[in-house]
Amino acid sequence: RYRAGDMEGAARILMQANPLPMMTSRVCAHTCQVKCNRCSTDEAVAIHSVERVVGDYVMEHLEQFYSAPKQETGKKIALVGAGPAGLTAAYYLRQAGHSVKVYEAQEEAGGCLMYAIPNFRLPKTYVRTVIRALEQMGVQFACNAKLGENVKISELTAEYDKVFIATGAWKRPVLGFDGEEFTEFGLQFLVDVNKWVNSKERNNVLVVGGGNVSMDVAITAKRLGAKRVTLCCLEQREEMPASAEEIARAEEEGIEIRNGWGPVKALYDGSSLNGMELKACTALRDETGRFNPSYDENVRITVDADSILLATGQRVDLSFLENELELAVNRGLISVESETQRSSDPKVYAGGDAVTGPTTVIKAIASGRRAAEAINNEMGVGNPVKTTQTGLIHFDPATAQLKKANNGHDLSAAERCLDREDSTSLTAGEGLEEAKRCMNCGCYSVNASDLSPVMVALDANIKTSMGRLIPASDFFCTNLKAYANLEPGEMIEEIDIPVKEGYRTGYEKFRMRPTLDFAMAALSWAYKMDGNRIGDIRLVLGAVAPVPLRLPEVEQYLIGKEPSARVAEEAGELAVKGARSIGHNDYKIDEIRTFVRRLVESMI
Repeated sequence: RYRAGDMEGAARILMQANPLPMMTSRVCAHTCQVKCNRCSTDEAVAIHSVERVVGDYVMEHLEQFYSAPKQETGKKIALVGAGPAGLTAAYYLRQAGHSVKVYEAQEEAGGCLMYAIPNFRLPKTYVRTVIRALEQMGVQFACNAKLGENVKISELTAEYDKVFIATGAWKRPVLGFDGEEFTEFGLQFLVDVNKWVNSKERNNVLVVGGGNVSMDVAITAKRLGAKRVTLCCLEQREEMPASAEEIARAEEEGIEIRNGWGPVKALYDGSSLNGMELKACTALRDETGRFNPSYDENVRITVDADSILLATGQRVDLSFLENELELAVNRGLISVESETQRSSDPKVYAGGDAVTGPTTVIKAIASGRRAAEAINNEMGVGNPVKTTQTGLIHFDPATAQLKKANNGHDLSAAERCLDREDSTSLTAGEGLEEAKRCMNCGCYSVNASDLSPVMVALDANIKTSMGRLIPASDFFCTNLKAYANLEPGEMIEEIDIPVKEGYRTGYEKFRMRPTLDFAMAALSWAYKMDGNRIGDIRLVLGAVAPVPLRLPEVEQYLIGKEPSARVAEEAGELAVKGARSIGHNDYKIDEIRTFVRRLVESMI
């Protein structure tokens, strides 16, 4: 859509899966790029850069994308926690027409987006603007509402039709070393800075931890004026969970990273903190692959510090459930069904860190969307329409030569500060160029099934164990993975193929060994004659796209025509109109043209 000049269409597709693209594009570790096929030849498509351009477009047209529902369902949903999971669920549930109220313990909604991510990575104006847009949709927010204190979970389950719990992970873990009471919780440090109440002078800071939160803590301490910031972590450089970009950013600002060291004890004299003793970490995991660090107790170092910030993770606090609600819990996390986020209580759903432990923003968003979809399905409302492949996909061959990704524009280390974003978005033109670097790898992943194009051509229906009758065209062509059209536990019981009176049907495929190989290109057809003319026809290609590909333009051309050599030739050319080959796949275009031409000639 973007490459075709339809920015609004691109934004609507993105918003079907993620209602917060203006935020995820700025804070997500974009692990999706690791799987980009261009990694094997040059640089991955900068998906986050393109997403950011589209997200900024959404911000400029909020009224188009955060509009109030046209109808109300009369159902009431309570969401506990206004972080990424809660905001996502609120968006999709309100979009469906439910009455939605979000309870948030902090002074402002936004969760980690507001309090745990520094302003230089995610300006708070984005969070506040989206909150206002959700309010204009009709979502209600109740802040300073703390579960277990002024709000009881049992009261919510009694008052509302459904409750979604997404309280995050805000509790400090206890590591248990001597002098731990002299250290500070890194996450709380970020909260205090973002609330502009942190005034403690820090000159020599030690940060313990190797993730992105650790990098945020270290960079923030440096920009607050610390003369020296050292970061130590158990992991070796290649094992650090922090993204390469964040590690590089920290080092650019003079932060020293010491890999392979774990805390032994804090060094203090009375109430004065002097530093920390560290021991060498020789391995992160045991022979089973489980996280179980081992150390060389004889190899130790001392790091001077007047401030120690622990950023080794955080814990989920479920104390609000005590004597209030009996939910199944596993290792301090709420247990849920993976596909629906439903807990052991049928009225209660849960997501985000409360279910997984500390994780990424995009995973929290995914859990909020799953929960909203499950609630909508249970209430008979339904969910956003899935996109359908309607033609041959292609790419611009010239863009294959654009070897270097455009990852955005960063300020120099000297220009960076606490209250301004470190980077700027691509322009619309730059974003378009980067989007063009995508080579539509769906072209490579063809569906070589013999049966699926045949069932689509014959108007077959898929009967399931839940009593549903799904048209083959919907089952095979609306999702790259057909099984995604089935509900959890739903099974296919029967294939219903209607009798097509008066039709002639057939299937032809090209393969190297006739009795063994999958199709390399195929055509399935069903047609009937009306005298000497073609009365009706269905043409479905196989093995040329990720899903069976119907040829409606060719069908419309042929209906009403008398078969002839000229008609056969024109139909064959129309079948490959706009098709582009990749690599050595030119033969597929020739095969498609030949299949269609040969079929029409057989009718003469």
